[in-house]
Amino acid sequence: MRSVFRLAVVTVVCGLLPLVATTQAQADATWQLEQPAAPPPPAGVAPAPFPVPLGPVGDVDFVAPNRGVLTTAGNGPVPRGLYAYDGVAWHLLATVCGGEDGRIAWSGPNEFWAVADQRAAQQSDLALRFNDRSLCRIAGGRVVASYATPQGQPGSYMPMDAATCATADDCWFAGGLLQSPPPFGAFHLHWDGQRLTSVPSVDAPAGNDPAHAVLDLVSHQGSVFESVAIRDEDPVNPDAPDGEQPSFLHLLSPDLSNPFTSLPLTVDLGRTVTNARARPADLDAFDLSSDGSTLWAIAGAAAGRANPIVLQLPAGGDFVQLRLTAGGGEVLPAGAAVTDIAAEPGTGAVWVAYRSNGGPSERAQVARIAADGTVTRSDVVPAIDDPAGPKGTADKLACPATDDCWLTTTRGWLFHLTDGSTHARDTDPAFAGVITTRPIDDGIPYQPPIDLPIDDSLARQRRASAPEEPGTGGDGGDRISRRPQRVRSLVTRVGTPRLLKGTTTLRISFTLTARARVSIVASRRKRVVARTKPVKLGKGRHALRIRLDRRRWPTGLAVKAKPLARRGAAVAVTASVSAGRASGSR
Repeated sequence: MRSVFRLAVVTVVCGLLPLVATTQAQADATWQLEQPAAPPPPAGVAPAPFPVPLGPVGDVDFVAPNRGVLTTAGNGPVPRGLYAYDGVAWHLLATVCGGEDGRIAWSGPNEFWAVADQRAAQQSDLALRFNDRSLCRIAGGRVVASYATPQGQPGSYMPMDAATCATADDCWFAGGLLQSPPPFGAFHLHWDGQRLTSVPSVDAPAGNDPAHAVLDLVSHQGSVFESVAIRDEDPVNPDAPDGEQPSFLHLLSPDLSNPFTSLPLTVDLGRTVTNARARPADLDAFDLSSDGSTLWAIAGAAAGRANPIVLQLPAGGDFVQLRLTAGGGEVLPAGAAVTDIAAEPGTGAVWVAYRSNGGPSERAQVARIAADGTVTRSDVVPAIDDPAGPKGTADKLACPATDDCWLTTTRGWLFHLTDGSTHARDTDPAFAGVITTRPIDDGIPYQPPIDLPIDDSLARQRRASAPEEPGTGGDGGDRISRRPQRVRSLVTRVGTPRLLKGTTTLRISFTLTARARVSIVASRRKRVVARTKPVKLGKGRHALRIRLDRRRWPTGLAVKAKPLARRGAAVAVTASVSAGRASGSR
């Protein structure tokens, strides 16, 4: 999800905060552990003498080498939220708008968007993996707008797995397939500087490009590209020519009357690990990254089948498929899964984070690919002989400058590729404090306040009209204050999934507060890999089992429940003005 917007503003930020010249000779850059300090402990408790992991990191992105942001779901003492880098160290930026699968999109040097978890009162079911179905716009050291919808309704936001901004008034957010077509295709939101608009992909499957979920977005030279996941279970267009390859990439336009253009690329998919001819569904979606002049698109294997594919769009040219040399087959072997890529500014190269079968256990693997396809570096992070020990496999990547990259791991650790150069500390107050509040949005149910404003001139003549329905809680006119209404959770007390001995079956226990139809859904990188048949269960404690495939082991589990009767629903309140006070009937 790397946006080239940072190239336009790096001069601005670094102009305010000039780089400090290093006093040592330029040396080979190495990966160093640079973890944020542990949060302050409760009163009377000694601070942790060592760094702690952040928990799952959804994304990390920079607008300058001394200004970056990451989003995390938290981990024990580490709060869910956003962290900022100031050129010297990471620190907590916000205790709101974080998420395990969140995304960051810079729309200016002092403003960015965060794809965030749905807030607790907005959850329609209890998910063991928080979903990324809401947005925060952050500027000036505060959340200036929050966007969300109630879940499980027509028009509800779908999971957003990708985000990018070409300009401050041209931002895109996209992700999962729409659940009830038509319209068909993936869920998209577009920001035009004033409004956030839902944009369906297509009205009907067309040509060789039916509906596909979006996995990445990038802005490149004023255009926005998206990559989609080709899956066997996707809707199929019966009129598509036999053997014609579906489009892996789309070009997006701010003209919402016709925003999507499929790119006619023919990719040599090669052969699978079993020497069968690879199919489009054997590849994961392409990860995208741009340094402003070259666009990279690299796809790993889906479920460990295909060979990774490397595409490059050079300045002024067309897409070309690169063959890796100097050990490329060993660095990105057949079956390797690509987790993220990051173009390295000023070099024409790209860094790739990946996982491979037979690779080092619980250590990150990264490789640097030059513009001609030569693999110039292949690193294990931390090194095998590093006393720090394993810190998890490679997850997210970002490269704000030459020899200056950041890597996160699946355990929530941060590594910095550095040659020893230093940066001036970013002292902008907008990135120095801690944001603790998030505006009200349409995703939380509300009831009218018991104390209503009084209009003395009309109180004795007629009943007061109902209060105006508020908007999304962004900047704008006055809003009537609203109070959150207590919502009864349908699923509670979800136990830790337990693997039955000698099997690949998980047992998950939970409690229902009302009769419901329940199923367990397992997913891997947003793709459903297993689900149980929905069963009707009564109020009380229950347990369900789900059988899994070791080759497609899930990264997320969710307990899905639909009530069979409307119990515990929000209580409606009818308000009227009488003697200067509102009365409520329940």
